[in-house]
Order: sequence, then structure tokens, then C-alpha cells
Amino acid sequence: MLMAHPTVQEARELKSILSLFVEASGMENNPRKSSIYFFNTPLTSQRNIARILGFQVGTLPTKYLGIPLSDTTIRQASWQDLLDKLKSKLNDWALRALNFPSRLTLVKAVLQSMPAYLFSILAAPKMVLKQIKSIQRNFLWGGSQDKSKWSLVDWKSLCAPKGEGGLGLRDPQTSNLVFNAKIWWRWINHEKEPWEKLWRAKYAPQWECQALCRFEDQVPGSGIWTAVSANRKLVTDHCFWEVRNGEQAKFWKDAWHQNPKLQESFPDLAESHGLQDLNQIHVKNFWQGLATPHEFRKWQPLQWWQQIS
Repeated sequence: MLMAHPTVQEARELKSILSLFVEASGMENNPRKSSIYFFNTPLTSQRNIARILGFQVGTLPTKYLGIPLSDTTIRQASWQDLLDKLKSKLNDWALRALNFPSRLTLVKAVLQSMPAYLFSILAAPKMVLKQIKSIQRNFLWGGSQDKSKWSLVDWKSLCAPKGEGGLGLRDPQTSNLVFNAKIWWRWINHEKEPWEKLWRAKYAPQWECQALCRFEDQVPGSGIWTAVSANRKLVTDHCFWEVRNGEQAKFWKDAWHQNPKLQESFPDLAESHGLQDLNQIHVKNFWQGLATPHEFRKWQPLQWWQQIS
């Protein structure tokens, strides 16, 4: 995917770059598989640029690397191809005599794997998640896409781990949430990736990479950003700081040393003792006895408090 201003001069430069690429790599451009997409560009400029590059003019919505690409919100219709593919699998298996273990294996290996790619990038509408779950459940219990069958065990129990009496299935809604949260985790941990730098420059320009785990701002953005930021709580609630020299982890606001956040364990303590400024004090300040309020020195509600004081 190449970005450029819609001018004749840039089209010519882009054509020259593509020609150099062909000479260096030995690969040819395929005009039939290439398209140009314009945004707020006069028709005259569109025709001139298309003539220079030799590519057809495409329209949105379309697909790029299997992902719906649109200049508006991605709606349920964009997921129809995935739903059709899932249903086509059922048609291929309908004529086979499959027992329950065989159907369970197909659900895990195929029906639950196919949505993973889209789940890792987009937030699926609730109706789509409901249809995906219905397709998986009906096939598991011997039904078809057109006729459902009574389930002998509820879906939540089937999604429980085998050690807890379930079958280890993955609920589509949970999978979508986890995949989105995984992107958030990658964003706050991979500071050298180009997409991470782009997101930080666009959505968190005043934040350092190591402090992004505290990022709680509600910033509007692209569809993938909206999906990922909506599920970041799954990450922020289950990550903690390594104390080390104590200069990064905040004593009251952060989870550190594999312990829960103190402000959540004792929500009324800071206010009742007049310690509202604790949010800005780091762990190091307490074990060295620096800037510690007199009231707080006497407070030792946790066993590990004695180890750092």
C-alpha cells in the first residue's frame, strides 16, 4: 500500500519508483490486481493519475490483505464473507457421518480458527458474534445452518477448561476481546515498531513508551484503535511493574511486586488520611523514607510493607 498526494508530479515519481523496483527485483507489476483509491480528488486529476500509473480506479469499501477497508465505520455487512465461509464448511461436512468427538475437533480446528484473523484486528458487532456462536453450536450438536438443535449442555459450560468439566471451546466474544487486548499489550511493549510509533504520535504524543500502561484517555480514532482501546482494561488490570530501583512504579496508583493496586485495595484510605498526593509518589520515596507523610509511616496493613520500609 503506497500513499501519495493526488498530483500528476507525484504520480510520475511513483511510476519511476515502481519501475526501479521492477528492475531491481525482477518482479512485474500486475495492473489487473492493482487499484487506485482517491479521496476528495477532482475527476480530471483522477483520470490523469490513472493514465500515468496504468491502474484502475477502485471504490470503497474494498479489501486489503483480507481485511475490510472503508472510509466509514465497518459494519455487519463487512463480516458477511466470513459468515458465508463458515456456512460453506457446514455444507461440505453435511453429507458426512460424524460423531460428537469428530464434530468437536472440527469446531476447534476450523470453525474457531477462521475468525481469528479478523478478530485480531477488528471489533465484531454483537450480531456477528451471535451468528458465529450459533453456527459453531448447531454443528457441534448435530444440527445444520438452516435448522438448529437443542443443546444438551449450555455454551458457557462447554467453553470452560477441561479440568473444570468443559470442552475447552473458545467463546467468540471472549476471543474477540482477547485478540484486541493483545494488540494493546504489543503497543505498550514494542516501542521500535513503526505502527507503534504512529499510534503514539497520533493518540499519545505526550506519553513515554514505558508509561503507556497508565494511558486511560478516551481518544477517538480509527476502527482498530477504537476496538483495541475499548478492551485495554483486560491488560491494565492484569499487569504490574517490576520494582527494581523504584523510580518508575508509583506506590499508590500502580500494581507492583505482583500485588494489586493499593488504591483499589484501600480506596478510602488516602482520602481519610489526607494523602491525595500519593498518585505522584514512587515506590523509591517510601523505602528511603523520603517525602513520606507522618500519618502514612504508621500504616502497615500488608506484610510486605515491612520489607520495603
